[in-house]
Amino acid sequence: MKYLKKKSGVFIIVMGFLLILAACSDKNRDNDKTNSNSNNDQAPNNTENSSGKIELQETTIKIAFPLLGEEYFERRFAATNEQLSEIGIDLEYVPYDSTLESLEEIFAAKLNPDIIIGDYSPIEELNVGYPLDDLITKHNFDLDRFDPSLLSFMRSLDDEGRVVGFPDGTSFWGLYYNKDVFDKLGKSYPDPDTPMTWHELLELAKEMTVEQDGVQYYGLPESPEVALTQFAIPKTDPDSGEVLIEENPKFKQYFELIEEYYSIPGVNDPDMPDDPFVQEQTAAMVLRTNDWLERGYDHAGPDAVKHVDLAPIPVWGDLPTTTPAKDSWVMVIPEYTDYKDEAFKVLETYMEPDIQIGMAKQMALQTPLVDPEVLAEYGTEIETYEGKNVNAYFFGEAAIFEDRQSKWDEYVDIGEAERKIREENMDVVTVLRELSEESKEKIKEAMASQ
Repeated sequence: MKYLKKKSGVFIIVMGFLLILAACSDKNRDNDKTNSNSNNDQAPNNTENSSGKIELQETTIKIAFPLLGEEYFERRFAATNEQLSEIGIDLEYVPYDSTLESLEEIFAAKLNPDIIIGDYSPIEELNVGYPLDDLITKHNFDLDRFDPSLLSFMRSLDDEGRVVGFPDGTSFWGLYYNKDVFDKLGKSYPDPDTPMTWHELLELAKEMTVEQDGVQYYGLPESPEVALTQFAIPKTDPDSGEVLIEENPKFKQYFELIEEYYSIPGVNDPDMPDDPFVQEQTAAMVLRTNDWLERGYDHAGPDAVKHVDLAPIPVWGDLPTTTPAKDSWVMVIPEYTDYKDEAFKVLETYMEPDIQIGMAKQMALQTPLVDPEVLAEYGTEIETYEGKNVNAYFFGEAAIFEDRQSKWDEYVDIGEAERKIREENMDVVTVLRELSEESKEKIKEAMASQ
């Protein structure tokens, strides 16, 4: 596998180095194309046989991948590269930081990746994306392999509901609980298979936020903000920028939950330790995503987490099997590349169950597939997950995005609204009104500056 080396973490130096290496790129490539509008006379590096089947020829596919380092890139793509090398496709790593500026630097250096992985916003801003629908049909790829929530997210990024790219992983949510704290406070452990509702969780958190034997315990030291994602609803209209939070009753339902949480005596304790769950071990429960038993405990080993286990993420009472909507980095094939079939072959191979299983075992990737054979292997080679209720991650079905993603949503500050409830004890109706008014003004200013 070919890699472009990263120097001392300074992006401008990386780019200078990449520019030098660009001159030595694969001879089969056209290094003169600089953006999606460039004219390119080079023929695609594949042929079509008499049966209409595409026969791929030897080539190098450049992959722009966020700056997590070569080692992480290899962890993700080594198995894919090994399999593709048998048919003459080699992968080359192009580091960038998933921003508009760094993507422009790549194009200025004439590196022109054939696959771009990362946030979709800069790709959309530069208008270099190539929706995959035609390639999906051409190569007979089964989209039902993907988690429906992730597929809906991919479509929600496009004005016409097309598949803008493949999802590169996702997040799995769980309720982590400290068995020792439950034992000390005489409470039964959460059901390993059936989630609590959010209101049941807060009632339990209230009962476990107590002082006992001179020790202050906290039932749930952080607000249940992930609950909002189970609705998968936009905050604004993607076309007009109209703020929707007062119109949609789901926002009121959510903020009432936040109000209920902060009404728990002691939950807003200014003397609460920074990390009562891990460091102090005085918190009963926390809401976290996948691989946290390794990440959150600084790789301390299985003994450090023997008192911790998992239960399914809580749910809304009227949505008893709906879990948080899933989003992802997007794996995009740019419009300008002449190697669309080869690039799609990379994506297709990356999604093969055997390759996904290899990453799932080490939690190198939270698989976007719904293949039970892949999910069954999740975390099986991670010591800290031995004997844990990993199946809790896979309860229910993630919420579906029914609407298009709105770029104006970023101007709706949900965190500030929650602060008003937490610190100012503001009622929900007032919070919604002020949030709506403030958001409208921000969006108006943003539109005027465009």
